[in-house]
Amino acid sequence: MIGLRRGWAGLVDIIRDEKFDNSNNFQVLTEDAVNKAGRTGGTFLHTSRTNPSKVKKDAVPTHLAMPLPSL
Repeated sequence: MIGLRRGWAGLVDIIRDEKFDNSNNFQVLTEDAVNKAGRTGGTFLHTSRTNPSKVKKDAVPTHLAMPLPSL
């Protein structure tokens, strides 16, 4: 399980290249990390004010701009 850092900004900023370091955009949610967050409160993934509906069309990454496949 992973958590997206900085909310929508973490998803919008991901570069789909296996050689690219996207570690600042997600965090692996281990049991220890989640338990620690539960005891300390607050958000450990952080937030952003990114509004996905207001991202300019030319700034939308291709992995988010592609239509979803039909089932």
